[in-house]
This record gives sequence, C-alpha cells and structure tokens, in this order.
Amino acid sequence: MSEEKSYLGLILWLIGFLAVMTLCMFLPEAWMLRGIMQLCSLGIVVLIYMIWVNEKIYWINGVTFEEALQATSAQRKAFAGAHLKLFGWFAAAFLVFSAVSAALGWSEWWDFAVGTVGMIAVAIATVPIKLQTKKDG
Repeated sequence: MSEEKSYLGLILWLIGFLAVMTLCMFLPEAWMLRGIMQLCSLGIVVLIYMIWVNEKIYWINGVTFEEALQATSAQRKAFAGAHLKLFGWFAAAFLVFSAVSAALGWSEWWDFAVGTVGMIAVAIATVPIKLQTKKDG
C-alpha cells in the first residue's frame, strides 16, 4: 500500500457500477430485478477484490488510513481476503439460487428478498473481522 491516501479507484468503481446498473433498464422486465440483484452481489465482490489487490482496506468501514498503514501487506491481504471470501461465497450461492428460481418460474421478488437479506447478513457477518496490526502480532 502506498503512503498516499487515494479514493480514485473507489470513485471509478462507483461510476462503473452505476453505469452497469443503468444498463439493467434494457433487460427484459422479467429479468430486470434479477439482473440488478446479481449486479449488486457481484459488484460488492469486485469492489472487495479491488481492495484486496490494492490493499486499500481503509475503504472498508471501520479501518482508518493510519491503521491500514501500520499493518503489514500480509495483514491487509488477510483482512480484505476474509471479507472477499464471505461475499464471494454468497455471490456464488446467490447466482445458483437465481438460476434455480428462474428455471422454476419463481417470482423475481424471491431473488430480491434473498439477495437483500443475504447481503445484509453477510455484511453483518464481517463485523467481527478485525485488522491485526504489527503491534497485535
């Protein structure tokens, strides 16, 4: 991680995410809500992957730039990796759920409910993940 604080990657991700979400308007109506929910789930995974690669863990709520700077590269990667693992598993499971619900003809509102509750649950599940810094060992 560089000594310089930057949110450029986060801003670019946000612009790209909003642009892709806007494209959902052109999906068939029956797929629009499913598409939006899948993009939300996958968008979070992409964002956390960017955080993991660039070690910009101060983009994650609860970590300051100074704390991130004190941590070693391995500690930053472990912290971001723990988040990536949880959100990645959810995104994969949700993709399977959406495919099954579409194949069975279920309402896209089931995808909305499962996606929303699932993303909130995973976000809450990340709260106990703490950054271990040099002084923590």
